[in-house]
Amino acid sequence: SMRVGLKVNTISSKASNSPELVAALVETMTQDLGAKKANIVVWDRQAHELTAAGLTQAALGVTVMATDQGSGGPGFDATKHKVLTRTTRLSKVLTDKTDITFDLGVLKDHDIGGITGALKNVYGMIDNPGDFHSGLSKDLPELFGLSAVKKSVRLCIIEGFIAVKQGGPMGPPTDKPGKLLLSTDPVAIDAHALSVINSLRKVPVGTSMTAWLAGAEAKGLGSATPKVVKKTMS
Repeated sequence: SMRVGLKVNTISSKASNSPELVAALVETMTQDLGAKKANIVVWDRQAHELTAAGLTQAALGVTVMATDQGSGGPGFDATKHKVLTRTTRLSKVLTDKTDITFDLGVLKDHDIGGITGALKNVYGMIDNPGDFHSGLSKDLPELFGLSAVKKSVRLCIIEGFIAVKQGGPMGPPTDKPGKLLLSTDPVAIDAHALSVINSLRKVPVGTSMTAWLAGAEAKGLGSATPKVVKKTMS
């Protein structure tokens, strides 16, 4: 009976979560786990980005919703959450429309944060992401550590069938690793995603750009030294 939100990453039309993966998740949840389609919501910030990614109700058979009120979305909750010296508001899809969240990312680098993965996906859940880029190394653990976010996110998935090793988050795919990363630990999955990105690059992502990993671990959000169990997909 739980309402499950699939928070996807569609900010780049060149490298978004794929309809195939989201449809497979919906199928697994409904056919194998007994979830009701009426209780599944696929969501992100902007309706046009969801449409450009091919994530539509017609394609998936479940509700697809953008936070953006201009497209009929619910907007942001009125509560202002303190994040260091600033405040932010959370999407009502997270706070009002769903009970738990599956956090879906795409395997790609990021020109400020080094990589964009499970933790960085929180920027698509807040009303003022632009305010939290200059101090991302400290802001990111605080944002993901907000009680409403931390309580809601139960599973993190990073889609790595394709990857952007250089030029992310908006650049086109550069590689096809053929990987699908899953974890209940957002720090662990991001630490492993970073290692995959670095294995594709000639020059690794600078450690100063990913200082938020250590900060997130120190805050108790997860482990920055993941244990990886490998499965081969047929």
